[in-house]
Amino acid sequence: MHYMKFEFFMHLLVAEQLRMRRLDTFDDDPVEGLYPEANKHELSSFDAAWLKQIGTSKDVSGLVASNKHQREEVYIHCWFGGISESKPIWEKYGDKGRGVCLQTTVGKLEHSVKCSTDLLISVCGVTYRDEETPIPTAMSFLPFCRKRTKFKDENEFRLIAEVTPEALPLDADGYFVELDKARQVPVNLETLLETVVTGPNLDKSEIAKLEAVIGKKISKNILRSSQLSAWNVSP
Repeated sequence: MHYMKFEFFMHLLVAEQLRMRRLDTFDDDPVEGLYPEANKHELSSFDAAWLKQIGTSKDVSGLVASNKHQREEVYIHCWFGGISESKPIWEKYGDKGRGVCLQTTVGKLEHSVKCSTDLLISVCGVTYRDEETPIPTAMSFLPFCRKRTKFKDENEFRLIAEVTPEALPLDADGYFVELDKARQVPVNLETLLETVVTGPNLDKSEIAKLEAVIGKKISKNILRSSQLSAWNVSP
């Protein structure tokens, strides 16, 4: 599920593009996409067992340091796992119930993204580990799928778009140029959208607008009403 404001969904319908944010730009989680603090001081149990098996050691300090820059080359679009609507998530992400909730599957989400030669696309389920627990370093994308345990109720899945090394922009002197903080990624709406749930507090006139636009973009009937009752919303 992905909860969003009504106007944002209308833009998605018209543009047929998902807006993805750079991993280091989330104000509510300044350590988003980083290795836990514990990785600076100790190995995860997986790393320790793997290194023992192959009979070698590993200094991960450089890897942990480079991770800070790697997350500046990654964009994500967040979805929530679950089979029922959540009033707290409606409140936080769905404009207090005045937005919409998109529903799809992991496979449809991944396959809906139209191919781009400069991006590596994947979908991962988020694991929840605090700063005191190191995570494996053998796979460099794992920090992109880690959040602190205070977010675990979101049961998040995320669409990840990594900019390929060949596509990183350079200035005239050959230095890397900072990437945009957001990126629009083309998607196939027929593939992406399984169901669109109208918010319990969404105005009837806006629902009518949705029906008209969806009818022009999608060949199937995907609009559903929320199963939650409306509640009073402060201005």
